[in-house]
Amino acid sequence: MPRRSSKIPPLLGKREIAHLLFLVAAMVFVIMAIREVRDPSLMRQLFLEEPVDAELVRIEPGPADQPQDERFVQIEGLPEGLPNLGAGIVQVAAIGDENEAPAEVPKGDGKDAFNPLGLVQTEECTEVNKVYLDEVEDEVDEPTSGSQKRKLTRAQLRERKRKSTPALFQLLCVASTTPPKVLAGKVRRDIFITNFYKDPDAYRGTPIHVVGALRRLEIEAEDLEFKNPYGLDKFYRAWIFVDDIDVPIVGLFTQLPEGIEPGLDVSERVSFDGMFLKLMEFKAADGSWYATPMLIGNSFKVIQPPEEKISTDIIIFIAVLLSLIGVGLVAFWYITKRDEQFSAELRSTATETPDFSAPPPSDVEPPHPTDEPPAPDPPEFTNEDHPEENPPQSFNE
Repeated sequence: MPRRSSKIPPLLGKREIAHLLFLVAAMVFVIMAIREVRDPSLMRQLFLEEPVDAELVRIEPGPADQPQDERFVQIEGLPEGLPNLGAGIVQVAAIGDENEAPAEVPKGDGKDAFNPLGLVQTEECTEVNKVYLDEVEDEVDEPTSGSQKRKLTRAQLRERKRKSTPALFQLLCVASTTPPKVLAGKVRRDIFITNFYKDPDAYRGTPIHVVGALRRLEIEAEDLEFKNPYGLDKFYRAWIFVDDIDVPIVGLFTQLPEGIEPGLDVSERVSFDGMFLKLMEFKAADGSWYATPMLIGNSFKVIQPPEEKISTDIIIFIAVLLSLIGVGLVAFWYITKRDEQFSAELRSTATETPDFSAPPPSDVEPPHPTDEPPAPDPPEFTNEDHPEENPPQSFNE
């Protein structure tokens, strides 16, 4: 009978390992499919587009009317005393090609599709005037996103605002007479909010795309102290808390979206394309002073509320969790089954008893142990063998 091996077999053989790897690959495919449905730019980043910068953390979709990539970058020194929407991330987007020639903006007489405000259009309304931008000075001496002391006097601040006013109205005229898609097509893909703090002079007039929560919407309609050659009588100031950061971005624009009313307690999720003008100062609720970028654009767009995004994240989390649970259950079932099989083999080996029964009788019976061998016959002697010892005798003697 062949002897069974007592060596314990491995829990997972080659075939079982292949099955588990297939399940893991299927789970990864399901996760990527869910992410692709939520964010089509993921596959472009993985297989088609250029490598993502080291500063980028994740990709998010932007406005649906044009392709784009949205980028997140860390900012240090977050201010206190403002509504806390998260921790330390600013979102900016990049659309279009920076080398693309600017589209021609037709001029209109009075109010039309390209000049809804009926502004007095000049050559300056077709593109940004660098001469005006060179005169702009920031409202802070230390460009940083953290809290700081107010070092400028009121006279110095007033003079800096006076110098930046021509550029402010010129950018408002350009943004108001430029179609939103054209402005969105000029957004830079290599500019982040941190660049404005590091070197604001190098990025004046540069358009970016921000997404965040609109918390405050004001009207600037008082008598304009400085010259306004474009006939602009009012504009709007939006305080947008960009995703997951405490510093608000200030956006100036001339056209209010339909259904939106100015107020000090607004709650809308919006996207905004704006050209950077300067770093302006503002005072937080705790009394500290901060610097924030001022962007000038055409208008903002109301997008889906953050609750929908959160619900999508929950769906992805549940799908991943269920996939992991499924793989774990399959692996547990298989290992348990192998253990049961091995235990059954050990039990069957232990219960077998050796066969000590006598072999079957053969045809020839063995001799009885009490039988004695027959006695040998006595030897026969002749005279020829010993003639001297045994002489012949006669019967007559």
